[in-house]
Amino acid sequence: MFYSRKNPVIITGFDSLRGVFTTTEGDIPVRDMFPLLLGDKHTLKKSFDPCSACRGRCLKDVKDCFEPHVVYIALFGSMVKIGVTREKRLPCRLKEQGADAGIPIACVEDGERARRIEQEYSRKLQIPDRISTEDMVKAVSEFDISILERYADIFGTGCMYVINYNPLRITGNPIKITPGKGLRIGGEVAGNRGKAIFLRRGDIYYWINGDDLAGYYATSTRGYDVQTSLREW
Repeated sequence: MFYSRKNPVIITGFDSLRGVFTTTEGDIPVRDMFPLLLGDKHTLKKSFDPCSACRGRCLKDVKDCFEPHVVYIALFGSMVKIGVTREKRLPCRLKEQGADAGIPIACVEDGERARRIEQEYSRKLQIPDRISTEDMVKAVSEFDISILERYADIFGTGCMYVINYNPLRITGNPIKITPGKGLRIGGEVAGNRGKAIFLRRGDIYYWINGDDLAGYYATSTRGYDVQTSLREW
């Protein structure tokens, strides 16, 4: 059940894999969150994840990544990135990031070594290890599997994961929504790809980065259906 108009919640995060917002009142699926009205922004404490910053030299006091990790290449429309994740999480990791598809190119015994291999291939092949959500959205309608197939041939891998976001197939160039106090956000929720949440009004798609909503007080505005100013979507 969605929270009431009289009881705003604080959005504490966005889980792109499950498609839910974490809030002070529990998890709320993306489809149940909108339409909403944003209030003040609360400052959230952010914890530092040493593994996300690792480039081949462990940053933790005690190394604990002793399990198989894969180095992978992910496809985003017509762009590729290289990355590292635990072997058993590769399909989940691709979906978390909003990738169209991905292939494992190496599997090693721990995360630290996987990071070193990632950085080596990143330099040799000129593949970035990061792609912004905004760049991913720009390429969302440019799906070209042949680009990834060429890398599969180079590395001789027969394993390819293709992520199905059905029925979410975006066309055109979605318009970005930048959150702010007093902004009403509505429309038909088309779903999410990675951190990008897509809304549709008529034939026009809009998108908002789920992470950008973290910290805001949010109130349900069910029944709100039309854009009446530039501060309402």
